[in-house]
Amino acid sequence: MHFSYAHRSVTQPDGARADVFIARFSARSLRFAAITQTDKLTRLRDAAHLRRYLALARGETDPVIVAWACLDHDVPVGELFPDVDAITGAGEHILSANSWITYGLRTLLSRGELRWRAGAWQVAIGDSSPDWRGTAQQIISWLVHENRLWLETGPAEPRPSMLEFDGFDPMRNLLSIGRCGFVRDYAAAERPRAAFNTVFFLLEHDDCVSHHSALGQPHGLGVEAGTITHPPLYRRAAIWHTPASGWHTGPLGMNDITIELPGNTVITPSTAPRSAGLRFHLNVADAEDVVLYTRSWGTAQQGCVLGYTPECPGRFEITVVDSRIVGWKDGGGLVIPQNGFVLSFAASALAQNQVQDLQRSGHVRYRFANRAHRHIDRAIQCGPQLIRDGTIVLSSHSLDDEDFWNSRMVDGQHVVGVVPSDYPDDVDRTRAGRIGLGIDHDGDLLAVAVPGISKHVAQTAADSVGVTLRELAEYLLAEGAVEAINLDGGGSTQLFVDGGLFARQGDRRGYEGVVFDRMVPAVGVVGTAE
Repeated sequence: MHFSYAHRSVTQPDGARADVFIARFSARSLRFAAITQTDKLTRLRDAAHLRRYLALARGETDPVIVAWACLDHDVPVGELFPDVDAITGAGEHILSANSWITYGLRTLLSRGELRWRAGAWQVAIGDSSPDWRGTAQQIISWLVHENRLWLETGPAEPRPSMLEFDGFDPMRNLLSIGRCGFVRDYAAAERPRAAFNTVFFLLEHDDCVSHHSALGQPHGLGVEAGTITHPPLYRRAAIWHTPASGWHTGPLGMNDITIELPGNTVITPSTAPRSAGLRFHLNVADAEDVVLYTRSWGTAQQGCVLGYTPECPGRFEITVVDSRIVGWKDGGGLVIPQNGFVLSFAASALAQNQVQDLQRSGHVRYRFANRAHRHIDRAIQCGPQLIRDGTIVLSSHSLDDEDFWNSRMVDGQHVVGVVPSDYPDDVDRTRAGRIGLGIDHDGDLLAVAVPGISKHVAQTAADSVGVTLRELAEYLLAEGAVEAINLDGGGSTQLFVDGGLFARQGDRRGYEGVVFDRMVPAVGVVGTAE
């Protein structure tokens, strides 16, 4: 395996300075690995600290954060809470224990039914709702027993002796935390030649509008050992490997996969060659037998994220996250999660036994619809595409073409976008920390990382200001990339070499000169240290 690395300090024509870190490695040496911080308390405290900083940054005064750590491996509601009728006020049947706990906490906090008294959590529900009181008490008791619930009130000590959460907004300041971990810990323990952040993941409160979502969950294509672990929810640039032909880049989306549901029900995309069985239509009006809705539903049709499936009596809908059915509902009106999709079936599309199979939860399996993709053994997805066939392909339409649509004000209303929901909508103006992954003429690989620090906490002489997407593409092209995609950036931008930090992170959380590690769900891993 060949491996090399370099650092350059670059001054842009406008005087801005950027640190450019380059790692080169052989095609066969790259793999992708999921990581997580196994110490729940560390994961809780760090994620809650970051969420509190984000609340302060958007103008909240002395915000309080309630955080809970999801199960590392989700289970059905009935396994954790036997005999609970897990139905939301909107009529959705929740099948996931993680989702039910998040829904329960949101309900308690929005109603003012949760208290913090003398270092302990208390449920405050009157005698008029004995069933709900029992359910809520089960949730809180389990969280406390498992040490999975955390109250973040800031650096001042001691904590307040009493909090009643008046005016608390659970959609912003209740934090569900999924699997994620520190790249530094992974690099120190495993000692790869290089390790770097890779995929987009849920981070902002707008990323977690659904109770099926949690911080740290990735939302792009993932393939491990030939198995699709995460479907390509949005048609964005991916990089993939096949044993016969090496590494490739290009856009992939839900119309590129076939879905196998429990009970051997197979659904193929309507754009694929016609075959027997059910066919799904992607993000269309619900007149079709089967419609698959992602969070980008509405952007092409009405120029705006709609967020919910259309209400339609007689239709049966399931919500899928990764490879798990997490909920179902009759009649439409389901919130579409940022990290999953909804399958909507007309009344005549499924037999009764097929509906019953889906109502019992279970797992789904994916395979590529295009024969040319069926030998992919490793893949991740992020976007946008930076370089194709030796040419920079960024344009003013790149982000629209790849289903990027950030949260914004529409007719005076805040409309939650498509993840990453706070992504700047330009390719050549906004500088930020960024990392790109490219393929060179020989089929080998290079990663280019450029940290970026917010101007109000940057130390001009020491800190890199980051790059625009176009500047990142130019650096990759200059280093010999003929294909390249953008990876997750911002405060997540980090590159380790032989266990040591090479590219300095840009997560400062409002502290000038102070560097925080950012937890991420997955890393690119290059070989092992000799």
